Amino acid sequence: MTDPEPMSEDHDSHDPAIALLDDPEAARRYLMWAAVALLSVLAVVATVRVYTGASQAIGRFVAYEYRALFQAGFNLAVLLLAVAGISRLLRRLQAAT
Repeated sequence: MTDPEPMSEDHDSHDPAIALLDDPEAARRYLMWAAVALLSVLAVVATVRVYTGASQAIGRFVAYEYRALFQAGFNLAVLLLAVAGISRLLRRLQAAT
């Protein structure tokens, strides 16, 4: 029975996990991209839940003639906040590359 060959330095350099440890900026970029993906999913879920809750509140407390206007204003505010947050993260990612 033969002993396994020890791993050389060249073998370790092909491992992506080791490469990320050697390059902290690359690891940071990957973490930021993961944050963008996670925040995007969170934003979609939160937007749907807030939208349904706000629609119910608008339906209950706002006169019928003004409901569409209030819903449109609320949807616009949520959309602008989501776009601002995502664009800020994407600008940081572009600056890091």
